[in-house]
Amino acid sequence: MASSLKKVFKQLPFWKKEKKRKIIKVLSIDGGGVRGIVPAMILQRLEELTGKRCYKMFDLIAGTSAGGIIAMLLAKPNGKGKGKYKAKEVVKIFEERSKDIFSQTVWEQIKSVRSLMERKYPSSGLEQVLDDYLGDTVLKEALTEVLITSYEIRRRNACFFKSSNAKLNPEFNIKMKHIGRATAAAPTYFEPAQVEIPNLDDPFVLIDGGIIANNPAMCAYVEARHMFPDADDIIVVSLGTGQFLNSYGYEEARRWGLANWVGPIVDFLFHGSEVTTDHQLKLLLPPNKTLGRRYYRFQINIRNDLGYLDDVRPDTIQELKNIVDQEVLTGKRYLLKELAGKLVL
Repeated sequence: MASSLKKVFKQLPFWKKEKKRKIIKVLSIDGGGVRGIVPAMILQRLEELTGKRCYKMFDLIAGTSAGGIIAMLLAKPNGKGKGKYKAKEVVKIFEERSKDIFSQTVWEQIKSVRSLMERKYPSSGLEQVLDDYLGDTVLKEALTEVLITSYEIRRRNACFFKSSNAKLNPEFNIKMKHIGRATAAAPTYFEPAQVEIPNLDDPFVLIDGGIIANNPAMCAYVEARHMFPDADDIIVVSLGTGQFLNSYGYEEARRWGLANWVGPIVDFLFHGSEVTTDHQLKLLLPPNKTLGRRYYRFQINIRNDLGYLDDVRPDTIQELKNIVDQEVLTGKRYLLKELAGKLVL
């Protein structure tokens, strides 16, 4: 009799304990060279609002190019089980070391101006900065799951460096600094990266991840669905590095030839891919009754003259910081607070 009553009571609403929902939180960071300071500043504010480090707030951090380097900096351990860098330290790295990444000798300046056949910068500056901050840390040591994009030009394949793969397959447990070199190997700016993979006769020949996904948010969302199939819900936070305000009219564009299209077409391809991803995720992750908003995209508008990946002038960096402060940290402060509340769930 007692056991029968117990079964009945367990079926009543007041007896049942509410199961804690498993909410997966995903961060995606666009590529953008020196403009990586934009998402770094937004992440600094989120860390201040939550009192938590990014590797604790997010179950997966994805990044392309500068965004990929930021992802690994945030997930790098300090050797004592904690994160090596706070977001505010990443901001400082972009402020102080971008000039070392995009650095030329006088002879290199002459060569890059005189010849269309020369890449703009030697890779030594980028490699030195990556070595200084990522050292010999390997991918499986990341404090949260990371996904970094690149493109392999020998085999013509998209390449995704995943910490989850590195934990299972030693051949993919590559040093973070080598992955950073690959994801940031922007054509015309740096030479391709070569990454040795055990059991492969030929090394990977890799270029900037922006070729396949300058906004890697969709890659991150799909990866999260695969990695956490038992998740009750997913929150995606996508951080841009600035979009141009300039536009073109028919009368202007219809007269363009090859030389005129070279500059705008790169912007169109990158921006088109970014806004397509944004559109798709808005449809895939509409607000629901449980969480409300589930997809957050933070982006700033910039003038065309602020859009160069390698514009490391102090005045340019300061202007980017001012725009972030005005458009996001101040202009969207309530949205940031709303998001911060969900990131501590």
